[in-house]
Amino acid sequence: MPGCFDSLLAKLLAWGPDRDSAIRRMRTALDETIITGVDHLIPLHRRIMDEKDFLAGDITIAYIDEHQELLG
Repeated sequence: MPGCFDSLLAKLLAWGPDRDSAIRRMRTALDETIITGVDHLIPLHRRIMDEKDFLAGDITIAYIDEHQELLG
């Protein structure tokens, strides 16, 4: 993809009557999403959704900086 384009290919949203329901729906959506031909961050988002801090809602905007191991 040429560099003059925004790197955002799609936005995936999930909702639910509570946080746990929304997280379950997002996990399903991430697991069912297939993107080929370009690099994407679905594996990173899936790893984040398994983190205990995320599940507890104990995150800040510095989350990725504080959890560099998730980028691997």
